[in-house]
Amino acid sequence: MITNLALKQFGKFRDRDFPLAPVTLFYGENEAGKTTLFDALMDGLCSPPGTKASGKRLAERYGLRDKERFCRLAFEGEPFSIDEADFLNLFAVRSGTISLEIDKNQKGSEWMKAVKAALFSGGIDPQAAAAKLGAEIGSKAKGSLNKEAQTINGELKSLQAEFEKLTRDRQECLDMEMKVRQMGARAGEKEKEAAALKAELVKLEKSLEQQGLIQKKKNAESVLSDIADILRKSGELKNHSRFTPDGQEKIRLKAGEADARRAEAEKAFSGEREAEENRGRFVAEQNRRADDLDRARKAKALAEGLKSRIVPRESLVRKKTRLAVRKTLLAAALAVLFAAALGGLLGPAAYRAWFFGGGGFAAALLGVFSFYRTMWEDVGGLEAAMAAARESWKKETGEDAGGSYEEILGAFERARERAAAAEENFQSIRRQTAANEEEIARLALAAKKAAQAREASRQGLKEMLDAAGVGGLEEYASRLATKNALQKQYGELEAKLAAARAENQAASPHALEDLLRRRAAELGEKITMREMPPAEVQRRENLRRQKRQLLEALREEEKKNKEDLGRKDGLFRGQFQGIPERLAACGKNIAQRNRRLEEIKLEMEAGKIAQEIFLSLSEDSGAMLEELSREIGKIFSAFTGEDRAVRFEGFSVDSARVCDSSGQPRQTGETGPTLSAGTRDAFLLAARLALARKASSGGRALVVLDEPFIALDRNRTGRGLAVLKEFFDKTGWQIILFTKDEALEKQARAVFGRELLVHGLAGK
Repeated sequence: MITNLALKQFGKFRDRDFPLAPVTLFYGENEAGKTTLFDALMDGLCSPPGTKASGKRLAERYGLRDKERFCRLAFEGEPFSIDEADFLNLFAVRSGTISLEIDKNQKGSEWMKAVKAALFSGGIDPQAAAAKLGAEIGSKAKGSLNKEAQTINGELKSLQAEFEKLTRDRQECLDMEMKVRQMGARAGEKEKEAAALKAELVKLEKSLEQQGLIQKKKNAESVLSDIADILRKSGELKNHSRFTPDGQEKIRLKAGEADARRAEAEKAFSGEREAEENRGRFVAEQNRRADDLDRARKAKALAEGLKSRIVPRESLVRKKTRLAVRKTLLAAALAVLFAAALGGLLGPAAYRAWFFGGGGFAAALLGVFSFYRTMWEDVGGLEAAMAAARESWKKETGEDAGGSYEEILGAFERARERAAAAEENFQSIRRQTAANEEEIARLALAAKKAAQAREASRQGLKEMLDAAGVGGLEEYASRLATKNALQKQYGELEAKLAAARAENQAASPHALEDLLRRRAAELGEKITMREMPPAEVQRRENLRRQKRQLLEALREEEKKNKEDLGRKDGLFRGQFQGIPERLAACGKNIAQRNRRLEEIKLEMEAGKIAQEIFLSLSEDSGAMLEELSREIGKIFSAFTGEDRAVRFEGFSVDSARVCDSSGQPRQTGETGPTLSAGTRDAFLLAARLALARKASSGGRALVVLDEPFIALDRNRTGRGLAVLKEFFDKTGWQIILFTKDEALEKQARAVFGRELLVHGLAGK
């Protein structure tokens, strides 16, 4: 286990130590250094060389290793390292890139070999067994067996070449003999075939001639139909003569005017209704303000009456005098008297009279001056009047007038101001109510005029539509479009009939009609077959052309065969002599050498078969994938909170099928019905945990996760942490988490408890 990550100089960190626990969480905002710590862990565990992409990226971002960037890992027990490709692809999840490469490009990776070997029962690595058998076979194959086989293979190559040449010569002679025989037999057959083709051609030409007559009759009937059609369309054009673009435009403008008048009338009626609705609001507001004015006037009258009771203030205050004492002088008189008595009692007898007389006189004099008269005001009457005013104001208005004389006068002044404001508000609403009445009268007159204009416009539009005999502008436009279409069709028919008259040299349409009727009758008498579909006629045309070409080819071939028949008949006989005997001898020699090669092959094949068995086992993914699917499905189901089946069809994430919440299998790749982003991330994280556990074989006990739950909701995040806790409890692996999610930090504390160590990272 890694116990400490020391960063002497790495990115933003200088001389920082980060203790690591069995479960460590780094928490901080963006740019707090989480990615730097992730890269430092990878650098310390993998030491990627500067020639690889990850090494280049670290150098570009943090500088050269041990020169510009320094990080050290402290371990509990034996230190370990991880290949950087395995670290990034299996043991670590970088933020926002939860992915997993399990495909043909990973067959050579150490972790994939370890996974495949771990999936076999018994713990035997089939690749290692295959390699050992291959070495033993190679050693023997390089010895005497290999030399003997090379000699025999050389002899076989020569014998095989001779055998193939003799076989070709024999086959050529046999082919020549067969051709001579076939040429004689085909001579008569070609004559029969040519006669049959000629008969078929006659039949085809007769049928095509009949189809030509049928087409001519159809063309004549088509022109006759066009003549009848042009007469009919001429009548229809007369019925639509009253529909013109100018008339359509006039109706459109009139309809627009009617719509405008209707909109104006609706607007006028709406304004009138709104003004009527406002009348009620104005009347209600006027009544409310009248009530407020009445209350304000009563409060003002009460305030003026109560104010007269306490104003002026001087009339309620009485001035009085009273005797007061200067305490300092009185205390001095008592002190002098006490001193005189003390001196008379304790002093010399000759001076006792002086002490008693002088001290008494001084004390009496000070006592007289300690008393004086002062003036004061009796405000009892004012307080009583103010209390009565406050009580009356509270009783009548419910308001508190205040405690002081000035506050009471202020309350009375505010009552006067409220009365003035209520008067102004009442007069304002009266003016608004009068203005509303005038507006109602104006809008009513405008609505009446708008209704009259609307009716006049509507009546004018109705008269125009009635004159045209249509129900609306759409119908008029439809009739005009029909007229335009008829004119176009009439022009096309005129052009066709003019061309037909020129072709048949007819002086007039009537002459053309008479000529075509006679021609159609004559053609009808000559036609003896039914009309064929155009596709069938084209098929027969093509067939006639093909049969003509075939007949010509048959005649050429027949002529050529007659010339070659005599020449080739004697040629093959001379070439065939001696070939069968030489073939038999050569075949016997080849068989003898092949038997010896088979014996050598059997000696070497036994080891190769065993090697291939182990190699096929290492390549076979059926049993392995079934077990892997079960393990990943179990972890994935823990993420989702319900049983979800997972099935791998090969060592590729894109080949995986994962059941969604409805039980339907979905692809994890980019094509077909795919999983949601959160579900796919949960599946990939489950696959990583299962494969990492198999690939480690108890060795590399570390999982590094940077924002692994960024696409998961709170519930799945909680279940994902529970999966990590179960994984931690079963394997004892060290887990390192990076996150900026405060909720994830709280959830992790609740799941891992004392086993969790949290490092808070400060932002910029």
